[in-house]
Amino acid sequence: MTLIGDDSPPVYRAQGSPWAGVTIPYGSGQISTSVGGEWMKLSSPPEPPSDLRGADRNLAMRIATRSLDLPWWSLGLSAQLLVREQFMVHPKPSGHLSPLLKSRAGEVVAAVWSSPDQRVRHYVLPFLPSYVPVLEWLADFAIPEFVPSAARRRRSSLSLDPPSR
Repeated sequence: MTLIGDDSPPVYRAQGSPWAGVTIPYGSGQISTSVGGEWMKLSSPPEPPSDLRGADRNLAMRIATRSLDLPWWSLGLSAQLLVREQFMVHPKPSGHLSPLLKSRAGEVVAAVWSSPDQRVRHYVLPFLPSYVPVLEWLADFAIPEFVPSAARRRRSSLSLDPPSR
């Protein structure tokens, strides 16, 4: 999981709007996949896609309550070729980007990237002033849904009596 951006005022450069993003730590080779985009201001709270369910929907609803005064970023998937001699090639990014939240105009502002084999999930969320909502979501929803054996181990270890001295 990555929180992108921060709560500082945007800095405009010659290249265009302020940008925030993350390189996905997946795979190897000469192609680097990134998720990111330009800074934007929302006038209304973003909403999850209607087909979003389970832990992902719960996370989306937690992030949607984030203040509209904080900056948001329009997220997209991109790739860069890491070999200078082949700079004219436009590589295809690996994986798939699924929206968690969309603006009223349809821009993705929170997403989950999935590897091509669906074994890796990487959440890309806008900056949050506190990690508490994400940590609570992780313990209460994500671990039980995505790693149920870890949730069982956690519950069983918590039920043990502390060792006596």
